[in-house]
Amino acid sequence: MADDLDHAMTRLEELQLHYGRSFVKTMRERGGRVEKEGLARLDALPRRTGTPEYEDYVRQQMADYPQLHAERRVSRFELPSTAGTLLRLHGLIEDAHDTARWPGPRPLFGTVHSGRVNAMAVAIDSPAYFLVLIESGVFGFANLFAKAISRAFPLDPGPDGSRVHSADSSRAVARIMAQDTEGEELRGRFFDLVTAYAVHGDPHHAAAYFNEPEREVLHAGLLDGMELFVVAHERGHAFLEHFDRSVTRPLAREDEGGAEYLPSWQQEFEADGFGLTITAGTLARFGFDAPFAFAACCSFLAGMEILLRAVDVLNTGATNSAAHETPTHPSPWMRAEMLRTYVMNVTGIEPQDGYFAICKTLLNVIEAYWQAVAPSLEALHHAGVRPVPLTLS
Repeated sequence: MADDLDHAMTRLEELQLHYGRSFVKTMRERGGRVEKEGLARLDALPRRTGTPEYEDYVRQQMADYPQLHAERRVSRFELPSTAGTLLRLHGLIEDAHDTARWPGPRPLFGTVHSGRVNAMAVAIDSPAYFLVLIESGVFGFANLFAKAISRAFPLDPGPDGSRVHSADSSRAVARIMAQDTEGEELRGRFFDLVTAYAVHGDPHHAAAYFNEPEREVLHAGLLDGMELFVVAHERGHAFLEHFDRSVTRPLAREDEGGAEYLPSWQQEFEADGFGLTITAGTLARFGFDAPFAFAACCSFLAGMEILLRAVDVLNTGATNSAAHETPTHPSPWMRAEMLRTYVMNVTGIEPQDGYFAICKTLLNVIEAYWQAVAPSLEALHHAGVRPVPLTLS
């Protein structure tokens, strides 16, 4: 087993190097459209990745995370903060579900600069492990995206003198669209997030900020739901035995990992259903019900759609939803609709059922944010600003 894990870790690190160097090359080819400090940060990646100095840095940062060293489950190239998030999510799923009895290989997690606005389940030449490659910006985007959603809702007085979120999406939409300081701040932070990812290739380029403490329950619940959905979806590919070599495609050259990814739309829908089920079961341990889990999963898909729209507008000046479908992945909105169908088939509830109310509320807010920032993205397009190559696959 140790030899299998070492072999899988070698494959993971090969792919991280491959993607890191490819991403830097792509960003450099964009020339003056990338800020100098951002380019310098990216350019440093392949030079420091794998060097003794970088390994010493990671080792020092991991001093407070002894559990990350267990079974050598963390790549040399993974920052401790990211590794901690990945293993925390993995641990939450394992604690809530009897994963030891799940069929198929075990997951090994890592982040890559892939340019894909999602994650990938990757089959490798190991019977015991598969790789879950997560785009390096996805969790950072999910954090600020969940924060923006929670920030839009007004806070009303609670029964005990505290403040609680209003569930009225029309009031949240009105706050986003308001021509006042509050509305300008909401729109500005969302625009900052979208352009940080779509233009600079890194959501962490957006300015950090704190929400009021009363907003943290909604923010944290949404964020956990989004991140759990990403991880559980990819684990679903192994659980559902999707790793059929006859339907996988090469991910990189054989000398750079020998890995393959899954191309089937049907498999994506099935993994979404699995991901929702696992996310709901995990969030339930923290007091969030199934409708909230569904809303968090659909909100993540809506976030993917927003990024793809932004890329459309920056490239052409308009959105093109048809372009969001690829041979390997259905569009995020199609996935959300199929997830709703999955819930109705499993539970027998009707479309108008209150189960979907919170999801509709959140999607209304997300769409309002898009309508608010789209004109500014069009202005960037006309000013000559173009996006980084973000895609579904």
